[in-house]
Amino acid sequence: MEKCKSNDVLKSTKLKLTRQRIRLLNEIIDMETTFTAGSLYKKVKDDMDLVTIYRVLNVFSKNKIIREVLSNNETKIYEMSCIHNPLHPHFYCRSCNKLFCLSELNQEDYISLQKYSKNFLVDSISIQIYGLCDKCKQFAKNT
Repeated sequence: MEKCKSNDVLKSTKLKLTRQRIRLLNEIIDMETTFTAGSLYKKVKDDMDLVTIYRVLNVFSKNKIIREVLSNNETKIYEMSCIHNPLHPHFYCRSCNKLFCLSELNQEDYISLQKYSKNFLVDSISIQIYGLCDKCKQFAKNT
């Protein structure tokens, strides 16, 4: 899978290329999945503190480098927002608390969703589906 290059991403947003931003963005790009500030901290705790991570994530979010996909129990979950990871819905299992990425929406799906907001100016669309994942559904069925 092709990946973004951290320096190119930061330059495209006109953000200063600091050591912390480059390091965190490289970790995010390498993860290829959703992440939390805590999961990033585990990877870089030898190099930076949690406050710095939160500060950088805030900058990345404001500059649309990452997007928040779920906030549960006061834990924000993010993912990379780039051409290699287009906007898509997510499924959250209420039993095992795992977050699954679903297939991206096609143009017809977006057109259909816009019908619900014809009198509004839409900045973004976020779709989260909640329930039981296949594994937890099987477990619930067998108990």
